[in-house]
Amino acid sequence: MFSDGSGQRVVLEKFELYSTKAHYYLVGHDKAATAFRLLKLSRLEAELEASEDPCTYTKAECTALLRRIRDGNTRIGGLQSVCKAAGLIGCFRFLEGFYLLLVTQRRYHGTVCGQKVYGIDKTLLVPLVQPSVDIVQGQGRETAAEKRYRKLLLSGLELNKDFYFSYTYNLARTLQANLTADAPADPFDSMFVWNEYLGRPLRQALQSSSWVIPLIHGFWQQRSLALFGRTLTVTLIARAAPNTLPAPLPQEGGQIQGSGGE
Repeated sequence: MFSDGSGQRVVLEKFELYSTKAHYYLVGHDKAATAFRLLKLSRLEAELEASEDPCTYTKAECTALLRRIRDGNTRIGGLQSVCKAAGLIGCFRFLEGFYLLLVTQRRYHGTVCGQKVYGIDKTLLVPLVQPSVDIVQGQGRETAAEKRYRKLLLSGLELNKDFYFSYTYNLARTLQANLTADAPADPFDSMFVWNEYLGRPLRQALQSSSWVIPLIHGFWQQRSLALFGRTLTVTLIARAAPNTLPAPLPQEGGQIQGSGGE
């Protein structure tokens, strides 16, 4: 969560990733496109080097800033648009360099307390840099182990099924906890945030959770019912804790902490 010049809350909902020879620039803005933020990531270091511009820009100011970055890199390829995104799931590594995992297409699920909830349609895995190869530029040859781990992630993880998130509502807590809290809690403190580990390197580097969306793995269903001439909305939310295993079939039930119970 950020604040603009007037102290108003800024929630990033749309993003665009740009690249130069030496850096990636992730631009995020709010739903109304009135407040823009900039995240800079190095493409030259094996370790994660990320820095956040402390300023909140208007659209015109952000366009001017990107133009200056483009002009300053004209001789080495300028500034290129890589992709547009609806969220950042994490920044992590296997054996070599770091990757960005982005939500490139979302779908609307429904609302909780007036706050929108989304699912994932498409994602994109973007390598920052690797010691032996820059995959984006196609130079060199990556190790077999790195290629195998990346293939396992892309083929074995279906983020377009049973995952959901909200930019403005803490889905990791119960409705009662959210309504009675004195101040908003960091959703990444909850055991129910599936991508806590994937987003940890970037959150630690920036000392902020505002760039990473808290992703929940579980079940979401919302239906509207007609009851005595009035419309009633029923929402069923189930959350799976990443650090617990499901109970065996004969042991049905669960605990409020999220683990299986007898």
